Amino acid sequence: MAYATVADTREKAGNVSTTDWPDAEITEEIEAADDIINSRTHRHPPNQWTTSDNNWQLIQRISMNLAASMILESYGLQFKEEASRLYNRAMEWLETLAKSLITEEQDTEVLSEVTDYASYGAAENEDPNQTTVVPYRSTPSHLNLPLADNQITTPSNPRLSTNAPGAFLLDKSQ
Repeated sequence: MAYATVADTREKAGNVSTTDWPDAEITEEIEAADDIINSRTHRHPPNQWTTSDNNWQLIQRISMNLAASMILESYGLQFKEEASRLYNRAMEWLETLAKSLITEEQDTEVLSEVTDYASYGAAENEDPNQTTVVPYRSTPSHLNLPLADNQITTPSNPRLSTNAPGAFLLDKSQ
């Protein structure tokens, strides 16, 4: 359903003649204006604006002004000033409306936390008295693939040694 009517848009564009602008062409301009509105307000089919929405009359005016500006723009420099005036007014209204809406994207807050700890240091900090730190293994546990002694080394942390398959022992004496 188009937001503006052909009759209102034709009148807003200065009662353009039906020979210059048949109803079908005005409808195309209204649909283009409606696409701009839907894009800016994040309202896409099947969730487009309807007559039951609080801002329906404003949506109709924005659509009518945008479509009329597109029609007048086709006449060239003679109506450029009026086309710009209608377009600017419609976009101001649209911007005000868009700012007042809370969309799904604007209502979502992404939180993330960054830590300096590597997995072994974090494990040690969680329980300083522990003696075994088991690294994460990406192989499924049901495969039961043991790591060979000294297969994993950690030269960056001399307090860790590999005494058992798949586990590091913390050497607290250093």
